[in-house]
Amino acid sequence: MFRTQLWNTGIDTDFSRWDDFLKGYLSTLGSSDVSTSEVKKAPPVNIWTNDLGAKVTVKLPGYTEDEIDISVLCDTVTLKGGHKAEKEQTDQFERTIELPFSIEAANVSALYAKGILTITLPIAESQKPRKISVN
Repeated sequence: MFRTQLWNTGIDTDFSRWDDFLKGYLSTLGSSDVSTSEVKKAPPVNIWTNDLGAKVTVKLPGYTEDEIDISVLCDTVTLKGGHKAEKEQTDQFERTIELPFSIEAANVSALYAKGILTITLPIAESQKPRKISVN
């Protein structure tokens, strides 16, 4: 009544073409409208969070404190920088980090030593859990 038939015609078994297609597609995902000569790839960061806030470390070898700019707004930290040459910045980078809580901007601290930037970001008082006493 029913016959089993193998359908091997029309199936593309040359997977190298698929590999080339996927590699080409994936390479376009990281591209942007900004030329790579204008903005350098964002430096990698490590982020640790706990009940008190967050600590961010960034490897930035070869930069000085004057070439690094840190800004904080609500739950977002933005790092910008670049080597300062005569009247212009070269080798620029920018990295924005969004945290799962608001930051107490007045108490943010940053330390740059031996090419590593460490930023301490305390959680905002309004975001901290409150202990409620029961009468």
